[in-house]
Amino acid sequence: MKKMRLAALLVCLIMLMSGCSAGDDAVVLAVNGETMTKAEINLQIDNQISYNQQMNALYMAYYGINMELPTDRLTVADEVLNSNINQMVAIQKAKELSLDQLTEEELEQVKTTAKATYEDQLSQIISSLYADQEEAQARENAVAYAAQYDITEENFIQNQTHNVIIDKLADYVVKDVAVSAAEVDEQLNQKTEEQKASFTADPNLFGDAVNVGNTVYYAPAGYRLVKHIVLIFSDEDQAVIAEKQNLLASAAGLVGTADEENKAARQAEMDAAQADLDAAEAAALENLRGKAEEIYAQATAEGADFDALMAQHSVDTTAPKNGYAIRDGYTNFSDVFQKAAMGLEQVGDVTLLETEYGFHIIQYAGDVEEGPYEQEAARASLEQSLLFSAQQAHFAEVMTEWVDGAFIKTYPNRLHN
Repeated sequence: MKKMRLAALLVCLIMLMSGCSAGDDAVVLAVNGETMTKAEINLQIDNQISYNQQMNALYMAYYGINMELPTDRLTVADEVLNSNINQMVAIQKAKELSLDQLTEEELEQVKTTAKATYEDQLSQIISSLYADQEEAQARENAVAYAAQYDITEENFIQNQTHNVIIDKLADYVVKDVAVSAAEVDEQLNQKTEEQKASFTADPNLFGDAVNVGNTVYYAPAGYRLVKHIVLIFSDEDQAVIAEKQNLLASAAGLVGTADEENKAARQAEMDAAQADLDAAEAAALENLRGKAEEIYAQATAEGADFDALMAQHSVDTTAPKNGYAIRDGYTNFSDVFQKAAMGLEQVGDVTLLETEYGFHIIQYAGDVEEGPYEQEAARASLEQSLLFSAQQAHFAEVMTEWVDGAFIKTYPNRLHN
């Protein structure tokens, strides 16, 4: 099953460390006799607020999205208390079921994962705060800075140990959860009919879904699959082209602001800049042409393994396994690429295409038949999704029962005294 670590119940963020620091040792939380102090809880609250503030700022700065993660202390305190309650109950229940003992292999993996996570945190701190310092000094300062927030390798080991134990508990709880073939078939038929209506109304949606790797249940008419080997200009040639593009943009700007007396001269400068750019792009193509023609010859040779050539040479590493979906009128590819791909006459045909970025070696990989699409793969994906949802729901239900049956006392007022 997929990792259910804390699922929707047990929020264990990297910044939410559970180690103890100096401070008030008044008990704020007690779960079946196990306690946490004001100092421990307040540290988690502080770290969670800091984390939420950083995430809110990051998403707004980079994506213009307001995540609205809570930053008021009362809300965060309530979330932290509930998170600890669920984690403590889960760990206690794992101990009761003798699921808290890790093998040597599991312990080594815990240490490896914790160390990697800790080192990643230090790297982020160094790049943010100490990037201008000598390596050893920067690391020393980062370790000290992290320790202020109780971010230590030991605490990451403790948290990762808890994560593994809770994973084992979740596996134990959901081991008998299953979904029936009838449930899967019902959902498969429903999703197929939904996509049939959607893709018939807007066929482009099918191509969009296939080309980003989403599960697809139905195919409209007119599509084919194409694979391609993408060869782009060298870094040096790209740098030259970028420079020429900047010069052309500057020259075009001068033309737009020139008076009548200087307009002809400025236009001549822009024409010269355009000619320089054209020459740079032509030179870049020539520098790459030999390699492109060699690979094209290999791709069109008898018995050629196009997939192997694609894996060896193409810079497009995110292409769908069976190829991109494309049709006449599909707008998510350039006109020149679409015409070349749709111009291939028979499955297996290959063509060599020049573009402003380099070369594409395109193969007509197959046709897409109208109707239910790759139902075996779609059914397997749907079955896995339904099973995971059922497992999550069951684990959440069992956790709720365990929490309801636990002896829990909270003293939130002590956090503010």
